[in-house]
Amino acid sequence: MKKKKFAVIGGGWSGLYALKYLLEENLDTQLYERESNLGGVWFYKETPGGVYQSTHTTSSKTYLHASDFPLPDDTPHFPKHDQILAYLNSYRDKDLRLFFNTFFSTSNIIYGNLTCQTWKNFSYINVTKYQECLSWGSNGGFWAVEGLRHTAHKNLLNSTSLIIEVGGNRGHDTVKFIELYNASIISYEPLVPMWKDLTKQFKSNPKIEIHPYGLGNHARSLLIEPYDFGNAGTSIFRKLGAKNSSTIQKIQLLDIIQVIRHIRKTRTKNRIIDMISINCEGCEFEILPALILNQMIQYFRIIQFATHTGLVSESSCIYCQIEQALERTHKILYHYRKLWEGWVLKTTTAN
Repeated sequence: MKKKKFAVIGGGWSGLYALKYLLEENLDTQLYERESNLGGVWFYKETPGGVYQSTHTTSSKTYLHASDFPLPDDTPHFPKHDQILAYLNSYRDKDLRLFFNTFFSTSNIIYGNLTCQTWKNFSYINVTKYQECLSWGSNGGFWAVEGLRHTAHKNLLNSTSLIIEVGGNRGHDTVKFIELYNASIISYEPLVPMWKDLTKQFKSNPKIEIHPYGLGNHARSLLIEPYDFGNAGTSIFRKLGAKNSSTIQKIQLLDIIQVIRHIRKTRTKNRIIDMISINCEGCEFEILPALILNQMIQYFRIIQFATHTGLVSESSCIYCQIEQALERTHKILYHYRKLWEGWVLKTTTAN
């Protein structure tokens, strides 16, 4: 049976609750709101529609809040419209699944991907370099110096830095980043058993956040089958084995653009994220093109990623377009072709 998708239209009380309960049933659901904010009629605006500026509730706050999220203690007994609006936004923000499955008319996200044809759309592509890149093989010399992905950032990262990890895996990279830089880390690991292990492993460190989601070029849920020792080769691009296999798991992917916009707004002072480290068995071919198409590459001081060309069709074409896009804003920190590489923003200075 073809998998069904669900849409909730309208981001008021009812719409937000509908989204919450549908997601709790693991149904692929997104909420769409035509305004630039949640709230439905509680969203005040100068143009017609919504509440009056003086509106407050006629129902006690005792009966207004969700059972799992009470109103703040200092909320008046009959809250004003702006307090209700702030509450609804807080309710959404506390649950990442609600936050990243809500879309406004002002989202302005460019959806798409790179293919073997899209290079023609970019005026900065050097055709000679592009053709040469297509012939590259992977540089296995990286494995003799693989610690570079941890140590290459000396004098670029420190205890005030913020690192985004896409693919928490077994926590090896997280441990090294903490040992070397004591940075704050937001890590995304969609395999729930591995997420639980990572959460337990790092529970005593308040600078580390582990989220049970993957990142992709759009939000969705899908089935995935763990692969290889320690799930090291697990990928959303690998075909599933037997449909009734007990090892198949459902995972949730969040929209990379929404995630990064949220982090830039809430977790940075200058809207620059110090590093994104991507090691997720093929998702680099979704994440990096999405950042390029939405002109967000320049918001990362350091970009490092592993390349897995055997998992994605047209991967060499995508990789070679990523390379030339990165050259516009970043310079090479270390580079092992089609295996592992790091780039640093051209305007970056050492700490």
